Amino acid sequence: MRAVFLAVSHFQSHLRDSCVMVSTDNTSVVTYIQAQGGTHSQSLYLETRK
Repeated sequence: MRAVFLAVSHFQSHLRDSCVMVSTDNTSVVTYIQAQGGTHSQSLYLETRK
């Protein structure tokens, strides 16, 4: 999740008004992004609260 956040943050100015497709092999991150959040994984929840 941190890698996705850092990548999107880095390219933020290029991504404005764009649709972004994230490719990752981490099923927890995929599920979390598809659900647009959640509370099942406390570590992912805490990571998104930063």
